[in-house]
Amino acid sequence: MLIRRLLPVVSVVILAACGDDDPSGPGNLSGSMSFTFTGAGGGTFTASGSAPAVAANVGNASFSAGFRDEGATQLGVMGVRARGSGRYDTLLLGISRLTVGSVSVEADCDPSAGDDCSGFAFLVNISEADENFDFLCLATTGSLSITSISGSRAEGTFTGSGTCVNPAFQLSSFTVVSGEFDVALLAESQIPQ
Repeated sequence: MLIRRLLPVVSVVILAACGDDDPSGPGNLSGSMSFTFTGAGGGTFTASGSAPAVAANVGNASFSAGFRDEGATQLGVMGVRARGSGRYDTLLLGISRLTVGSVSVEADCDPSAGDDCSGFAFLVNISEADENFDFLCLATTGSLSITSISGSRAEGTFTGSGTCVNPAFQLSSFTVVSGEFDVALLAESQIPQ
């Protein structure tokens, strides 16, 4: 069940995160995301750079980006950490607000399924070329904050914990601390068709 809910996040990341990586384009499109985590292999996640202009390039370079959904009053933020050979780790945040402030993670939130809710999904060692992965994780508790937001950029913090599943369908716990993001907010015209 958890795997079925998390696999669509890859499509959401590709469609929502892809943007203009031309440094001479309008504004600074580079972003950053970092956090420390236990479970799901444990370690530190750092991803910075501009989203690729072509969806097929997701996973070949690290980046962080965001998008606003005015109709749903939702901020989406994602970080992609390239591992090489088209494999990568990604974290996708959904925050149910578009103003400075904090929200709690909703236990049943799945931002990868397009839910208008607050939460995050973390996928470890995934690829567009296959369905292999190390861990698929969903937060069930935590806090998400927007500390600064404009029409073109957003900054914030996040922490939380939840459950991961591995390819053998074994469940384990994970915790994210010291999460931070500073991202460009991409326009629909920056998403490759």
